[in-house]
Amino acid sequence: MSPIWSPLAFRALRHREPPRGIELYFANLAAFSSLLSSPADRELLSRAECDRADSMTAAQVRHDFVVSRILLRSVLASRLGVAGGALSFMLSEHGRPLISSAAGQPPLHFNQSHSHGAWLLGLGFEAAIGVDLETRRTVPNARRLAERVFTDAERAELTAAQCAAAEADSADVVFLRGWTRKEAVLKAAGPGFTWNARELQVGTGRGSQRVSLPKLPGQVASVSSLDLPIEGQAAVATLSSETDFASGEFFVLEA
Repeated sequence: MSPIWSPLAFRALRHREPPRGIELYFANLAAFSSLLSSPADRELLSRAECDRADSMTAAQVRHDFVVSRILLRSVLASRLGVAGGALSFMLSEHGRPLISSAAGQPPLHFNQSHSHGAWLLGLGFEAAIGVDLETRRTVPNARRLAERVFTDAERAELTAAQCAAAEADSADVVFLRGWTRKEAVLKAAGPGFTWNARELQVGTGRGSQRVSLPKLPGQVASVSSLDLPIEGQAAVATLSSETDFASGEFFVLEA
C-alpha cells in the first residue's frame, strides 16, 4: 500500500468531543496528484470508475474525480482491513452510499464532498452520515436561492445577517453555512434535493441541531457545522431513530 494514502497523510478534523461512531477526513486533492501516475493506485479503481473518468472532458474535473475516488477507497480499505480494489459499493433502501463490512458486521456508511480541490469524507460506523463542503466566498444569487430552499426562519436569519454590522458573519457566510447544513441532512437521509428542502429546519448557526424528517417517520437527524483548515463552510449530519435521540443514545457533534 502506498504510504501516501495512510490515514496520517490526511488532515483529520478534530473537535472538542469527537462523536461516537464518526470519522472525518479532509484533504487538498492537489497534494495527492502523484496518485494519478502510480499504476498501483490507479488499479484501485473499478472499470466503471475508469470509464466515468475517461468520459470527463475537463482536466480538473477528471483529476479531482480520480484522486477523490482513490482516496475514498484507500481510507475505506484501511478502516475495513481489506484491499482497496476489492471494495464493492452499494446503495441503501433510501439511496445512501454504503459498503459491506466483515461478515456479521453492520455496513459502513460513508459520504464525501469536494469543492474546488478541497475534499471532505465522513465515515459512519453506527449511523447513516452526510457531509457537504463549500469553498465559495460569494453567492450573488443567495436571496433567490434562499427563497427556494430555506425555511421562513432561515430566511429571517439571512436577512438579519444582510443588515448586521460589518464585524458579524457576512450574508454569504450565513447562506453557505445554512446551505451545507441542509445538504448534509439531505445526503444523510438519502434522496437529496428530491425532497422539499424548505421542510427541513437546519438553522444557519454553527452548533448542533435536531432536525425532523417528515418523509422518514420515526427518524431524526443531528446536524452541525465543521471547522475547516481552509476558508470555507462544511457540515456533517447523522441519522437516528426518535427513540434513541430522546433517550440520549444518539450522539451530537460539538462544533
